Order: sequence, then structure tokens, then C-alpha cells
Amino acid sequence: LKAIHWEDGGNRTLYVDKVRRVNCVLVEMGLVFHYHSFAYKGTGTAIPVFSLRSEDSFGIGDFLDLRKMIDWAVLTRQQLIQVLPLNDTTTTHTWKDSYPYSAISIYALNPMYLGYGTLPLNDKKKQNAYINRAKELNKLPQLDYEKVLRLKTDYGKDLFAQNGNEVLASDEYRAFYRQNESWLFPYACYCYLRDSLGTAEFCQWGEFSVFRYDQLEHLLKTNPGAKQVADYYCFLQFLLHQQLYETKEYAHQKGVVLKGDIPIGINRSSIDAWTTPYLFNMNTQTGAPPDDFSIYGQNWSFPTYNWHAMAQEDFTWWKNRFKKMADYFDA
Repeated sequence: LKAIHWEDGGNRTLYVDKVRRVNCVLVEMGLVFHYHSFAYKGTGTAIPVFSLRSEDSFGIGDFLDLRKMIDWAVLTRQQLIQVLPLNDTTTTHTWKDSYPYSAISIYALNPMYLGYGTLPLNDKKKQNAYINRAKELNKLPQLDYEKVLRLKTDYGKDLFAQNGNEVLASDEYRAFYRQNESWLFPYACYCYLRDSLGTAEFCQWGEFSVFRYDQLEHLLKTNPGAKQVADYYCFLQFLLHQQLYETKEYAHQKGVVLKGDIPIGINRSSIDAWTTPYLFNMNTQTGAPPDDFSIYGQNWSFPTYNWHAMAQEDFTWWKNRFKKMADYFDA
């Protein structure tokens, strides 16, 4: 073993008299490493983005509302904001997709968080109709997930019809696609198959139940409808990337740290399970033992990680995941 840093302060003393028995292991939890470089302390707030609904929202908090939260953090002399996971969770297009810890992709952002306040429609009549629908949803005491989903989906499709060709032809989008193609292409194909076949359970997709890049590439080349849907989802991911990245830069300008959250597992019907099933034990399910919050324990249904397979790939799956998180978060 190699000592990287000696801890500051005196030596620690562990009192083990009471546990000196054969085959007994003492585990000391909650120790904090004392080192002067770790002296930073900050005050912050942890909050889900969907709770940041404002008068300008479309019935749910979004990335533009997160900037208002940053302003409030500065006003109240806070230095950190922690949010719940922001990845896409869409499997059923119902309220069941509202659980932020069951992502279908470790990379794609949730279209529900795209702020449309800075993305107006040229058709003023349509724009006003959407704003009126949004105002009604904003008045509700609680989030109506499915009505908000329908509103934002309708708006997103109209925005794509208006700006899609221009955005997809831009140098910025092309650079974004090249940099993210490894996950963006499977994501777009997954979304098309999920929507067209009516299920996110890829085992029911027939010839597409096993991910094959060449087969999907051929599908998009020969099926204009599939290509249009795939382009639509790529279009949304580009706009989401722009907004969240700009929000991070805005936070930095204000001296605020953005802290992300990584779910403990993946949805078993996710793109990661579809494209790299060998990295997971698909015949297992994760959960939690009984505790004060759940007397019967919890079954989250996420497959466990195949750490041996991940190690053989030098944990590339995790490294790429953290790299993508670093695009938007400081911690």
C-alpha cells in the first residue's frame, strides 16, 4: 500500500476491548478524513427540478426555472444546489415515468425539463393557445404529469416542425451529434421503436429485440417516418444540452456549484440494457432491506451490475457516464 496523504491531527484510537472475540470484525463507519485541502464548506439546497415551477413554466419546473433557483441561492448567500437525476425516464408516456431514478439512458436528458420560454413559435395564435394551457397547469396545487407531458410533447413537435431543419443543418448541432453519436443514435432508435411498437420492453420488439447498429442504420435510411422521429428526439436532446450547459455556466458566473445525482441502477427496459446487456445481471433485481422507512424492504427491480464484465472493459461504461455528468455538474 502507498500512503497518498497523511491525515492531519493526532493518531486515532479505536476501542476494541468489547469485541475481542474469535471471528469478529469491527467496522468503524462515518469517519471523516482530516486534511487541510478538504476544508471547503458551503451551504446549499437539494431540490428536484420538477418542483421549481414558476409563472413562466409549462406546468413543471424546467432548466430555465433552475436559473431562477440559482438567483435565489445567491440572494440567500448559498453556494450549492443539488438536483435529483435529470435523465430521460420515458417508458409508458404516463405518470409512471415521473420517478427520476428509473432512467432509460445514462446520457439522455428528460424532455420534460426543456424550457420553452426562450423557444417561441412564430404562429402567435398557436403560441398563445399553448401559454393559456400552461397557465392552467401552473394553477394546479399539484403537478398533473400526464397533462404536462401532452402539452410539452405537442409544443415540442410544433417547434421541431418550425425549426427542425434549420437546427439539424447547423454546425453546432452537427458537432453535438458527432461528439455524442455513440449514445444518441441508439437513443433515437429506441424512442422510435418504443413509440411505434407501443412498449419499451425491447424483448417484445421482434427483429429489433437485440441491438444491431447496421440493422438500425438501414431502418432509418429506408424508412422516412422512422428517420423523422429519430431526428425529432435528437433535436430535443440538442436543445436540452444547450439549456443545461448554459445553466451550468450561469451558475458559475454567480458563484454557485451545481451538484448532480446518479441513480443506483438502470431501468431493465433501458437503452443500456438493450445495447450492453452483458454489463448487467438481467436475472437479478436490486432493492433495500427492511428499515425505518420500509418495514418490508424495497424491490427497485433494477438489474445488478456485472462488475467482472465491467472490469474487463476497464470500467469504460462508468468513465463515460461520469464524463457526461461533468458536462453539466461540478460534483
